[in-house]
Amino acid sequence: MKNNLPFHQFIAHFLPGFLFYLILFFSFIDWKFYNIINISCNYSIGIFTIIFGVFIILCIITGLIFDAIRNIFEDYLLNKIQPFFAKINWEHIYSLSEEKEKRFNKYYQYYIFDINSMIAILLSFLLSFFFIQDYNIFFIIVAIIVFFILLIDAKSLRKEISENSNKTNV
Repeated sequence: MKNNLPFHQFIAHFLPGFLFYLILFFSFIDWKFYNIINISCNYSIGIFTIIFGVFIILCIITGLIFDAIRNIFEDYLLNKIQPFFAKINWEHIYSLSEEKEKRFNKYYQYYIFDINSMIAILLSFLLSFFFIQDYNIFFIIVAIIVFFILLIDAKSLRKEISENSNKTNV
């Protein structure tokens, strides 16, 4: 039995969830959360392993929640704003050969990663703005730049997916 985390789940779900908690951690760096890790390391490797395992599961679950938000966002907003975001012909994609479907999945998993990571950045900053009084302006500028880079990349990937999904001989 294989227990490996599939690459798609790692890229599209785990990494955005990890990014969310990483931003929150750096936002709350003066908070005492990191003492939990220090305490667990001092007492037992077993406690640290349990905390680390729970953290990985939490990252995946959070990434899946971001993916659900992305699905809702796409269904109710992106598919209605055709001039800005290209429409994807899903019926054509489902009829692709296995090799062409693998190529599509590569583009699509990075598109999902981009959107889920944008959601992670946005939600982590919204949460940190509610609880933090002192903001690190450099950290905020970097996150905004990353957000817009991901937005441009997601738009480009969606356009390419759309163009390939609307071709008859893909």
